[in-house]
Amino acid sequence: MLSATKTGLRALTVLAFAASAVSATPLVATADTPAPVTGPHQIKTFANKCLDVWGGHANDGTGIIQYTCWGHDNQTFTIKPVDGQPDEYEIHTFADNKCLDVWDARSDNGTGIIEYGCNNGANQHFKIVPFGSKVMIRTFYDKCLDVWDASTSDGTGIIQYDCTGQNNQMFTLA
Repeated sequence: MLSATKTGLRALTVLAFAASAVSATPLVATADTPAPVTGPHQIKTFANKCLDVWGGHANDGTGIIQYTCWGHDNQTFTIKPVDGQPDEYEIHTFADNKCLDVWDARSDNGTGIIEYGCNNGANQHFKIVPFGSKVMIRTFYDKCLDVWDASTSDGTGIIQYDCTGQNNQMFTLA
């Protein structure tokens, strides 16, 4: 029982730390904290793989996965500030100019991240929070993009999940 209590307290500490990072001032580049910039980027996962529009499909609802980086347009994204929304960004797919989207604007843990036509919906707005030399990408429900089950396999889905500060929620903008 004591172990479960300690684990719970550790989780609360991590969540409190992550929550405090959201209220930080706008991103400013430092030596170890890269700021997002407009232009094409690969978004790399903890497994040194890239976010990828599954199969290079252009259809609304196509899932975002992690896949070995190979430099194709379906692994390139443009980060654009949202007008009038400080610290919020749309993440556009490079090939199709669609937006990353929390499927169906759901709040549940495990909800898939998809590409969808940009419509300025809150479920297409993200906060990019510095975390050392990496970033956490937070959704409109204050959850984090997450590599499902911390898998290192190609084809693993990108979901939203409660922010834990674990490696599978850390990304690098390259």
